[in-house]
Amino acid sequence: MSSNQPKKTPKTLPYQPRVASETRPGAAPRPATAALPESLRAPRPRPVDTSSPAYKAASRKYVRTMIAMPILLVTSWVLFDRLARGAEVKTFKHSSSTGEQLAQAKEAGNGGSV
Repeated sequence: MSSNQPKKTPKTLPYQPRVASETRPGAAPRPATAALPESLRAPRPRPVDTSSPAYKAASRKYVRTMIAMPILLVTSWVLFDRLARGAEVKTFKHSSSTGEQLAQAKEAGNGGSV
């Protein structure tokens, strides 16, 4: 009971596809850089010297910007709210004893004369 049907052989491609060793699911495989000529390859990044004065100056500028930006944005929004939209200015509530203390301080500063 031998069948005369030929065995199915898997289809072979005329080339071997190159697959990156680390691929994320859903990401297209990157071509191997060895196949590209040197003139088309991306330049290698230079190593960064974190102890250089230029790096430290740039780092300080970046940190200052990251700290100042939220303060600037919130302050601008509050001022815009007050000026354009008519929001009420928040004030501290003074107790009556604080008002009396302020009056006494004014009198003491003027020498008691009005």
